[in-house]
Amino acid sequence: MKSRFNLAVLLILLWFLVPTAIASSETTVSYYVATNDVFPALTDIDASVTLDCSAVFDSSDGTVFPNNSTNYPITAKPGSGILTVNYKIDRPLLKKSGSPSVPINATWLLGDSPPITVYDDGAIKITVIIHGHLNGQVIALGNGSATPLSVTWSTWKTMDITVSANVNAQNGQTIQIQTATKYAVYFTVKVELIGIASFTQDSPTKEVSGSPPVQSVILVVEQNQPPTAVILSNPSGITQNSMKLTWTQNTEADFARYEIYKSTSSGNLGTKTYIITDGTTTSYVVTGLSADTTYYFTVRVMDTGGLYTDSNQVSGKATPADITPPSTMISLNGVVGDNDWFTSDVQVTLSATDENEIDKTEYSLDNATWTLYAAPFIISEEGSTIVYYKSTDKAGNPETTKTKTIKIDKNIPLGSITINNGATFTTSTSVTLTLNASDATSGAYRVRFSNNGTWDTEPWETLSSTKTWQLTTGDGTKAVYYQVKDNAGLVSITYSDTIILDTVPPTGSILINDGATHTNTTTVILTLSATDATSGIAEMRFSNNNVTWSDWGAYATSKTWTLTTGDGTKTVYVQIRDQAGLISTHSDTIILDTTRPPAEAPTEVLSIWIIVVVVAAIGITVAATLLLRKRK
Repeated sequence: MKSRFNLAVLLILLWFLVPTAIASSETTVSYYVATNDVFPALTDIDASVTLDCSAVFDSSDGTVFPNNSTNYPITAKPGSGILTVNYKIDRPLLKKSGSPSVPINATWLLGDSPPITVYDDGAIKITVIIHGHLNGQVIALGNGSATPLSVTWSTWKTMDITVSANVNAQNGQTIQIQTATKYAVYFTVKVELIGIASFTQDSPTKEVSGSPPVQSVILVVEQNQPPTAVILSNPSGITQNSMKLTWTQNTEADFARYEIYKSTSSGNLGTKTYIITDGTTTSYVVTGLSADTTYYFTVRVMDTGGLYTDSNQVSGKATPADITPPSTMISLNGVVGDNDWFTSDVQVTLSATDENEIDKTEYSLDNATWTLYAAPFIISEEGSTIVYYKSTDKAGNPETTKTKTIKIDKNIPLGSITINNGATFTTSTSVTLTLNASDATSGAYRVRFSNNGTWDTEPWETLSSTKTWQLTTGDGTKAVYYQVKDNAGLVSITYSDTIILDTVPPTGSILINDGATHTNTTTVILTLSATDATSGIAEMRFSNNNVTWSDWGAYATSKTWTLTTGDGTKTVYVQIRDQAGLISTHSDTIILDTTRPPAEAPTEVLSIWIIVVVVAAIGITVAATLLLRKRK
């Protein structure tokens, strides 16, 4: 019996629709097998095979930095499917038809499945083996690229795609990874007429045709550009072993540090000499350099991501070896007096200069103990203080010790003045001043005088212990004022002394016996009067000849005085002296007449006889009285 077996295999080609993280697809592929080419006599069998299946894919997002790469993994995971066989048998002894379905093991979709029996009735057996794989086309959209451009899955495994971002990719940009997949499959079909014949045939490999959906995976490109370079200025403060570098500040948030490089050849980065982690620091003094050598410097900016940018390179030449010591200047600040003296505390400031750099400046007050100078200091002790000072430069050259004598006098001088050795009165405008001037620190230097205490045009004079001075005219109390100036220019308080000037002698008068013209006895009574408007009356003395004088005695308004003997005109002189010693002379006259006239008994003799008689009588009376008492 001639039969014809016609087998058509309809294969569903798989589309993998991939969402953001998962993609799946279902594809149908039709394939027809004409059995008449193998079994021409078999014309009564007509069969077809339908395969429905699906596959799942996972992808991982990631980030990529400019001019860098990252792996982008895509994992194929097994899906599921159904193998359905539609058959029809039309033979004289056997007429059958149906559409049995066989679940497909998910792992069979890639690689080779085991033989799958889709029909077996004891007479006819149909077996199918699936040979499948996935083809993927990879495209990078955006400022980047992807490799490889195609991937093939023959097993369920993860495939890595290398995604690169271009160097000019900017922060916030994205790269879309587009993966277009096609399911490729062929079948091995075995048809058996049990006990009669069988055949096995592979179908051609066939891919899904048309344009499948595009799946894009977005990779966020984080900007990680190298840090902004700083601008390095030419070195300053150059010495034989150091120089200062200054640069602009990098203010970026991912700043990590500055690295300072030093080289002795242009264009060569050289060696790293220092690291600065404080972004606000924009200067550094490079030390340990060799004299008379040119150095090249670069400042590298590092960020937290490890990227860096170098500054411009600058150069500086260390100065030649220094053999010249520094020079230190001293300046004094205080109240300046005379003759290089100060009249206040003195602030001392030291400033040193050198052709390269100063290492230290020192000072001492005894040339034994030295103090490192850091700031101006104060000298307050009175008298002379010697400040010793010196500096040393970085090359170790010491300066010869210098000195400065600082003289301080803060106290005014002292003095005293006495007129005419302390006399109360003077009769002359010319007086003698006794003077004293002293100053314990700088010494007395000059003096000046005044009659009114006003110091305007009075000249300063050389010191002396005495001085002849002219008082102002006009009687009365006079003052002489006196000031002392010391060598520092300090002026004393005003000293003074007073004296009473009296140039007018006292006035006065004298009367003998109240102005009588005659006296018969040498004993007379003098009546006196005297006045002095300035100093007052002090003493008086008398004389009978204006040559020989009695002693000075206290002034009184009356005086008993004895004239010289011998009748005739008598003159009595009186001198009156005032408190100032001025003397005025006054006189009066009287006629002394001690002779009786011739016709008369002398009055004096008669008086004597009377007295004698009286005394005798009294004596006789007393004697008689005593005798009578005795007799009784």
